[in-house]
Amino acid sequence: ESFGGGVALQLTLRHPQLVRGLALVNTFAWFPRQWRARLGATLFPWTPTAAVHVARSVVGRQLFFRPRRNAEAEAAFLRHATGFEDAGFAARMEAVPRLDLRSRLPEIDVPCQLYASTHDRVVPSRRTMATLATGLTSATLELIPRANHIVLPLPEEPWPERLQALDQMSPP
Repeated sequence: ESFGGGVALQLTLRHPQLVRGLALVNTFAWFPRQWRARLGATLFPWTPTAAVHVARSVVGRQLFFRPRRNAEAEAAFLRHATGFEDAGFAARMEAVPRLDLRSRLPEIDVPCQLYASTHDRVVPSRRTMATLATGLTSATLELIPRANHIVLPLPEEPWPERLQALDQMSPP
């Protein structure tokens, strides 16, 4: 999901023998809003920790979850917010503009299930996941209606069934 999709794609390209299939959610092989990533990487180290916490607790709910509301998922998100203010986030923001795997996508030859939220405000998921669907030779793309960026903890989504279907498509 999100930045982890780029990591998963790179792992698959570097060590294809380790990957039987990919389930990618709201991610990208190339991020079209690079100015946002560059701005985030520049400003984040200078942002006071208190402001980061306020942004995650107030803005984060709108930015990551709405229009679907799930109090339990939001509470878990806030509980795991600690550590967000460390250098890891800034390093990810710096890496995003350098990531461009579009030309290498045809090299990935494992079953791929792609999921794009229709209301993602963090990643332009419809666009980036369509790019993945075009470049990956064995990919299916499913839109997740009325969902924002974080969809994995939403209990109404059939993630176990989706992953079981991917496992059945994957070679042993």
